[in-house]
Amino acid sequence: MKFDKILGTKNMYRLLSLFFALLLFFYVSYQRLGTTRISDKEVANSKLTTTKTLSLKVPLTLNVDNSKYYVTGYPEQVKVDISGPSALVTTLDNTRNFEVYADLSDLKSGTHTVKLKTSGFNKELSVALSPEKIKVKIAPKKTVKMPIQVRYDTGLIQNGYVAGSPSLSTQTVDVTGAKADINKLDSVVANLNLPENSHGDYGRTVLLQALDKEGHPLPVSLSPETVKVNLPISQATATKEVKLELVTENNGVPGKTYQLSTETKSIKLRGTKSALNKINSLRVPSQLLGSMNQRLRRSA
Repeated sequence: MKFDKILGTKNMYRLLSLFFALLLFFYVSYQRLGTTRISDKEVANSKLTTTKTLSLKVPLTLNVDNSKYYVTGYPEQVKVDISGPSALVTTLDNTRNFEVYADLSDLKSGTHTVKLKTSGFNKELSVALSPEKIKVKIAPKKTVKMPIQVRYDTGLIQNGYVAGSPSLSTQTVDVTGAKADINKLDSVVANLNLPENSHGDYGRTVLLQALDKEGHPLPVSLSPETVKVNLPISQATATKEVKLELVTENNGVPGKTYQLSTETKSIKLRGTKSALNKINSLRVPSQLLGSMNQRLRRSA
């Protein structure tokens, strides 16, 4: 078969058509793939170049020998303003894997001004602290154990009721602070705020306070910081001694006179004050005299 005849066959035209179709398909697919890659790269670059700002309040860490020193005067939290690439700021906000601290490890007792430091921030981020510096007082540390005193206003208890002995979830508390402040410590109190006209058991969880002799709070740490207090309140009771008044039942037998006596001349009663105030003597029927060693004499 000659070559020009082969070219003129229908099969040859079909093969050429298929070849050019495949060639066009691969060309278009390659162009789309290249466009997608460029688009993804542009999005990624956009996220990195977009600037984002963030303000946070974070706890302040102290690098100090806690077994030896007690530090006062520092803020518990520090404001941190962060700015930089959006992706980095967002990641930082989600992980919070950073720290703001004051390095006191080389300082001795006394008052010091210290510049705050940070760790865990990417170098591409801009970080500003407020405050940048703090003033702290470092002093020798001391810990003592103290009993807890419960205080409340008795004027808030309803008339006719009295409070019993309060019960506490713990009887003592550990007080830690600067040695000079611990030496001023006079008491640790739990102030129980009673409602007006209290007339039943009252319980609350109360914040403890460490006070000096003048009743001023001291800058110390308490463990535990709170205590559960229960104050029993019940009707007031008292005792009163009253005379016995012996009486016959139904006035005895008509026409007869009775003279009653007993070795028991008085009796002690217990009850509320209001009830006892109404009693001056106790009438005892004759049928009860046997239990009181009485003697009965009858005359015509």
